[in-house]
Amino acid sequence: MKNIAIISKTDNFNIFNLCGAEKVFQINNTEKLENLVDDIAKEYKIILVEEEIMNKNQNIFLKYKNKKLPAITAIPSLNEDGNDGLIYSLIKKVVGAEIAI
Repeated sequence: MKNIAIISKTDNFNIFNLCGAEKVFQINNTEKLENLVDDIAKEYKIILVEEEIMNKNQNIFLKYKNKKLPAITAIPSLNEDGNDGLIYSLIKKVVGAEIAI
């Protein structure tokens, strides 16, 4: 079983790869989200989902709430106003250096 997957609306995969993600799944069509989550859940221990996606599709993630694996949690969306500082500080903490994007 692989470790970390990310579900994101953004195509800025490099940021997530620097944070240890093995695979970033870009989703633009939420109609396919449930099948994607089910497929990813079979392979990955941790699934990080952009907050905006999780908030709009909570029903899809509820069936995993009481399961030990995968652990699914929300991360701040990169494109939302006000989250840039948080994202940059998280990257700096994980990577150990400030990275210009």
